[in-house]
Amino acid sequence: MYSLLFLAIVSFVLSLLLTPVVRNIFRRLGLVDHPDHPRKLHSRPIPRVGGIAIALAYTLAFGLLLVTKLRAGDIVWNAFPIIWKLFPAAVLIFATGLLDDLFRLKPWQKLAGQIAAATVAYFAGVQVMGVGGEHLVAWWLSFPATITWTPAK
Repeated sequence: MYSLLFLAIVSFVLSLLLTPVVRNIFRRLGLVDHPDHPRKLHSRPIPRVGGIAIALAYTLAFGLLLVTKLRAGDIVWNAFPIIWKLFPAAVLIFATGLLDDLFRLKPWQKLAGQIAAATVAYFAGVQVMGVGGEHLVAWWLSFPATITWTPAK
């Protein structure tokens, strides 16, 4: 319980602190999304890289949890083998989002990045083996089911 509260508060505070810093850096660099009233209704340019502050806050909060004496820190330490296996998939999702923010990827390019990340996650052990509590009829359906269900939006 205290670990979840710790993560919630620390990640919230870090997000509050990091978001303006990242926003200001990318405003200065001119990496902003300009309004074009048919689709983008915001009134002034908005930085396109908010995911950086969120990813940093998330990572730093878990890093701080690891150095505390809270029980969940031990759970995370014990889960490190699977975390390291899934880390490349998380990096692919982050990179796909960042590249989209910076260079405006085409939909098929974003989907390709998401499928690549889902494939990495599948081979790391994240596999859909059933639906609604029922096992899939054939083992070979696990891969397409995993790819279909796991891409980040």
